Parts: sequence; C-alpha cells; structure tokens
Amino acid sequence: MIEFITGALCLGVAITMVFTARLLSRISKLEEQVQDLKTSIIDVCRDVNMVERTLSNQIDTVDQTHTRVEDELKQIITGSMKSSNKRLLKG
Repeated sequence: MIEFITGALCLGVAITMVFTARLLSRISKLEEQVQDLKTSIIDVCRDVNMVERTLSNQIDTVDQTHTRVEDELKQIITGSMKSSNKRLLKG
C-alpha cells in the first residue's frame, strides 16, 4: 500500500513538473512576444514623430509660399491700380 501511495505521489510530482515546464515555456514565449511588441511600439512612435516633423515642415513651407504669393498679389494689385490711376489722370 505504501508503494502505491509513493508511486502515486511520484506520478503526481512528475505530472506537476511537466505542467510547470510547459507553463514556464509559454510564459517565456509570451515574454518574448511582449518584448517584440514593445520594440514595435517604439518603432511606430519613432515613425509617427518623423511623419509629424515632415508634415510640420511641409505646413511651414506652404505657409511661407502662401504669404509670398499674397505679398506678390498685393504688389500686382497695387501696381495695377497705380497704372490705372495714371491712365485716368492722363485721359
């Protein structure tokens, strides 16, 4: 009877060890996946920052171009008005 109990306990310990080993293996794989996700998140954040800087630079360029075009249009309109006034005065 003692041999049976001892055998059952040994079998129980062996099964527990197998389950523990499998769980530890799964935990290790999950830790690797978490680390990969962290690395991916860092990469995505870096890419988002790069895109944000690029868009900001492009917006600045568009703003500068818009201001320059507005200034040129004002000069053209002012020049046209001066020419028109000169023609009216001559006429």
